[in-house]
Amino acid sequence: MSINILMIDDHEETIENLYSFLTLLSEVDKVYFSNHLPEISEALYKQHIDIIMVNIHATTVDGFLLCRNIIKTHPSVQLILTAQHKGDAIKGYEVDAVDYLVQPVNLNKLYLSIYKAISRIRTTDKQDRIGIKIKSSIKFVSINDIVFIERQGKKTFIFLTDNERIETNESLSALELRLQKYRFFRPHQSYLVSLNKIDEISPDPYMKSYNIKVSGSSDLVKVSKSKYQPLIKQLSI
Repeated sequence: MSINILMIDDHEETIENLYSFLTLLSEVDKVYFSNHLPEISEALYKQHIDIIMVNIHATTVDGFLLCRNIIKTHPSVQLILTAQHKGDAIKGYEVDAVDYLVQPVNLNKLYLSIYKAISRIRTTDKQDRIGIKIKSSIKFVSINDIVFIERQGKKTFIFLTDNERIETNESLSALELRLQKYRFFRPHQSYLVSLNKIDEISPDPYMKSYNIKVSGSSDLVKVSKSKYQPLIKQLSI
């Protein structure tokens, strides 16, 4: 299992020490760091972050407010909070943080926190599945694997991260109702897309609309002109 971690901190020495440690862990794929909101937002929507380490005093906004907004828009992300004292530890429970670590961070405790977060992710991946009706059977699919869904005539096609495509007779509206709590958005009457899988939104050069580029696919998801602003609002932290 490959994990991407985002560190939100403004102390260079802390970043260097933790970065060096985290990149040695076999399960960790990439480690990003920032304390600027635009960069944090970009990382969340483009890099598929699994774990965020937040120094709650290191951003230009209240750290706990940032965490509350993150769990609203990215509920599957696991939070590990750090601070210079234990005084705010109780607030960590309000954002369902994996751990609250006092600085300077003890690397042994951080190691345990990372693997506790990974355990949560694995449990969530197993639980968050959806049953898709395929002819006379039902196929169970991990919600995290769904990139987008397209309606073509009377058929609905579900596109997964491994380039697999599932065909079903279920309507797009029915799937939308089941998936909207998992951050799926309907940008067009024929499409339903995972907000977590969006890499880029760009104007269509031929139509007065937009196209979405999604992770791991060359296919483009259409965005109706009337859905552009609601989509941007959904994507904002």
